[in-house]
Amino acid sequence: MSSFVLTVYEQQYFRTMIFRRLQTDIMEIDGNQYEVTNSANQDHFNCKEQFLNIIMKIEEGFDEDTPLSWENFAGWKKELTSMLKDFDKKYVKHSKTINP
Repeated sequence: MSSFVLTVYEQQYFRTMIFRRLQTDIMEIDGNQYEVTNSANQDHFNCKEQFLNIIMKIEEGFDEDTPLSWENFAGWKKELTSMLKDFDKKYVKHSKTINP
């Protein structure tokens, strides 16, 4: 039996992970202006890219041209699990250091 740990993603941190890349260092949200450092701007972009890669990996499993089979399911699942673990680490880092 495998162990499963449910991680609760707080909306306030998750939504900042998928901000668009800014051309300036100021972001306006609900009429308030916030300064965004270059490292935070890059982190937002990297998080969003990683999240979109997970979605693409999931869609790959349901592609009609190359459907999952018994032969390729284990590899697909292993890659997806690895991507989800990496995303979880990035979420924790993001919530604690980039946008506390």
